Amino acid sequence: MNTKHSRKSAKYVAIIQSAWLGILFFISVVIGFSEDAKNSAPSREDITEYARSFLSLGKEGLQKLNLDCSGFTRVVYKHFCIDLPPSSADQYKRTTPVDRDEIQPGDLLFFNTNGKGISHVAICLDSNMFIHSPGKGKKICIDSLEQTYWDKRFICGGIVIFENN
Repeated sequence: MNTKHSRKSAKYVAIIQSAWLGILFFISVVIGFSEDAKNSAPSREDITEYARSFLSLGKEGLQKLNLDCSGFTRVVYKHFCIDLPPSSADQYKRTTPVDRDEIQPGDLLFFNTNGKGISHVAICLDSNMFIHSPGKGKKICIDSLEQTYWDKRFICGGIVIFENN
């Protein structure tokens, strides 16, 4: 009887060990996938799609966020585990500058709106359109680089330098 009981116990121990190893394997695979996602750059489409999702926020949602231009770009990129500095001028330093004809969706666009250098930042949606926050508590909107105001104030585009944060 004792050997029968110990064989049964050994069988249960083996089953529990196999199940535990299976669970550990599954967890390691999931962690591996999430680490890969953290370390890979988001697609340009992912960035612009997420940025556009802010257009549907109601007034109350936007007031809670209270984002200025650089706050908006920070929130969008933070969603993809990319930390940007708090000011548009410092965000410029985290990019590789590109000319207007080289800008692609997801790149940052930099403007001089106060006559003192880079003072506004937006996210490029296509060759002429961009999305941005015009100021704290204001509605996220889409504008065009072809508008005289923005055309005269445009400095350059910037490709975000993706670092492991």
